[in-house]
Amino acid sequence: GRWVILIVGIVGIVLGIVVMRNPTETIAIIVLIAAIFWIITGLVDIFRGISDSGMENRGWVIFGGVVAALAGAIVLLWPAASVLVLAVIAGVFFIVDGIMQIIAGFQIKSA
Repeated sequence: GRWVILIVGIVGIVLGIVVMRNPTETIAIIVLIAAIFWIITGLVDIFRGISDSGMENRGWVIFGGVVAALAGAIVLLWPAASVLVLAVIAGVFFIVDGIMQIIAGFQIKSA
């Protein structure tokens, strides 16, 4: 358990550094994945909210779906404006997540 978490943490840090050092080589994939993910999840939430009349917070689910789908469409339509932001966010996420995984690995050892 602990070694797996430590390895995942180290891989996360390495991925974060690679993404931040080579954003031009990785950004197209990141942008495409993020945009498609937001569009698909947004559409799923919209249709789920429309089809389930008994759903709690139905309006918020539909609203969130519309926002997610629009965000995905904006990223696809204007990728240059969102490329750097997505690269930095992804890099920071990988580094922070990697550090958290390493800390969790050491906590497992001491538990």
